[in-house]
Amino acid sequence: MPAIITISSHVAHGAVGNRIIVPALEALGISVTALSTVVLPWHPGMNIIFGKAAPVVPDDEDFASIVDSLCAAPWLSNIDAIITGYLGSARQAEIISSLVIALKRANPSAHYLCDPVIGDHGALYVPEATAVAIRNHLWPLADSVTPNTFEFGWMTGLTTTNHADIIEAATGLHKRHVIVTSFEAGANKIGNLLVSNAAPILVSHQTLSHTPNGTGDLLTALFAGFLAKGDNASDALSKAAATVAAAIKYANQTTSSSLAPEHLQTLLNAAIRPINSQSIV
Repeated sequence: MPAIITISSHVAHGAVGNRIIVPALEALGISVTALSTVVLPWHPGMNIIFGKAAPVVPDDEDFASIVDSLCAAPWLSNIDAIITGYLGSARQAEIISSLVIALKRANPSAHYLCDPVIGDHGALYVPEATAVAIRNHLWPLADSVTPNTFEFGWMTGLTTTNHADIIEAATGLHKRHVIVTSFEAGANKIGNLLVSNAAPILVSHQTLSHTPNGTGDLLTALFAGFLAKGDNASDALSKAAATVAAAIKYANQTTSSSLAPEHLQTLLNAAIRPINSQSIV
């Protein structure tokens, strides 16, 4: 059974961060070790409806102690991959980097996927110090990265959304896989661009009126999970994107503001074919 460590946020209500990553991986039959970077009542984007969400961030020294224990765990060599997402403090990035290094030492074939959850729609929603720490300590270590279009530009310094420029910049990162999400894919379409060791691939679907929170977390989790189960990058992204598209469609049908983990298995069973996948030269 593949095994993955996931390090991200935890919400008491809703399905973002580890609250969607863990059930998604477990639905694929993957053993999960989960570490919370921050605990929230709900996604901060829901504050306007539910009220101000007060975060509880673990003390950096306490967080480091937990990570040190994981670094020394006797089963570390059995871990196939590590995922990092939303961080609660800037210091956490450097602390987590020690676990990535320890995992690579214990299992050189282990895959590190960094989802730099720092902002969207042209602005950071984490402190700039946290975004800088992710860029300095985690982004360089990552085998694969899954930024949205804004995050990709912020991490690379690219100031244009021109498709050719994004592909060139992604290629220049020399990562195993670069997935740029929220990628403009044509009229009323949204896509995920994969730049890997083959021709760039764009997997797209129709834009719907409502997108629930957590879709980026879900895509990252499923992509890492399908890779761990032996899929190539193109198939892994196609399956992951199909599942996310189905989840968004379900949320629109039910007017839900959140993903529904209990429906993951049904969604995963349907995600067997690529959706509007095309090569980009």
